[in-house]
Amino acid sequence: MKLSLPPLGAFKALEAAARHRSFKKAAEELFVTPAAVSQQIKLLEQQLGFKLFTRYPRYIVLTEKGAELADTVRGSLMSIADKISNLQSDFQEQTLRISTFQSFSMKWLIPRLPGFHRLHPEIDVIVDTTERPVDLASEGYDLAIRAGIKCPEGVECLFSAKDRFIPVYSPKLLSGEQNTLTKEDLKHLTLLTETSERSKWQEWMDKVGLDLEAHHFGGSHSHGGAVVQASVAGQGVGLTSMLLASADVADGSLLVLDEEGVRFDMRVYFVCLPDAATKPHVQAFRKWAMAEIQGMAGCEKCLV
Repeated sequence: MKLSLPPLGAFKALEAAARHRSFKKAAEELFVTPAAVSQQIKLLEQQLGFKLFTRYPRYIVLTEKGAELADTVRGSLMSIADKISNLQSDFQEQTLRISTFQSFSMKWLIPRLPGFHRLHPEIDVIVDTTERPVDLASEGYDLAIRAGIKCPEGVECLFSAKDRFIPVYSPKLLSGEQNTLTKEDLKHLTLLTETSERSKWQEWMDKVGLDLEAHHFGGSHSHGGAVVQASVAGQGVGLTSMLLASADVADGSLLVLDEEGVRFDMRVYFVCLPDAATKPHVQAFRKWAMAEIQGMAGCEKCLV
């Protein structure tokens, strides 16, 4: 048997008019005219075959059947609203929004994300890159990845990773029967660095006993990801973050001159709001990211 029901709009008009005890106030809520509400109720009464309201010159009163139906309609509409809210929450739970800085996104996170998707195909990852601080709550991020001396305030640190600067170069720079470069080869090559981190070359050369002034520097780059890319392209030997260079080292695009490198005071922090730390999709990302870092060559003790 086919179920024939009046239009949903008529039920919404009934519920609003019953709640406000007024066609005028119901109309204001529904953004229609009082005459439109009155007409919807009248047509609904005709279809149902019984009166919903007793009309008086200045007010209306629900009939017994009208009150009973209005209660049922109100419960049904609330149930629909709750179901929609739950479905939306389920969808949001499967979407992971991450804010991170450009270099980390380009050289660490993006190359590894296919592995996360294979483990968690149900989670859609959205990555936004920015160098500015973000407000996780107001901007809708589930977590952020930032580099700094200490964990940002007002958030929970899921974990952090220590980093160091290592000299890296492309196999393209090898000549003849060379299998690797030595520190003595550097005086014949261009040295690459971040604009703000040239002092790291001085620190590294002091450690290995070289004279900085005897070496040639090429143009410096604004961020570590660019140093890694320039090194991959064979433009010189870059001194850059081990974390940022790790994917290219792993696939052989880069070779490492000195695994130990020099200490980097800043760490990479994976953070979220305190109430988001236990969410399944955040925990899934945390577990995966920690395993990725632990699995990196030379990074067995990076996690803090």
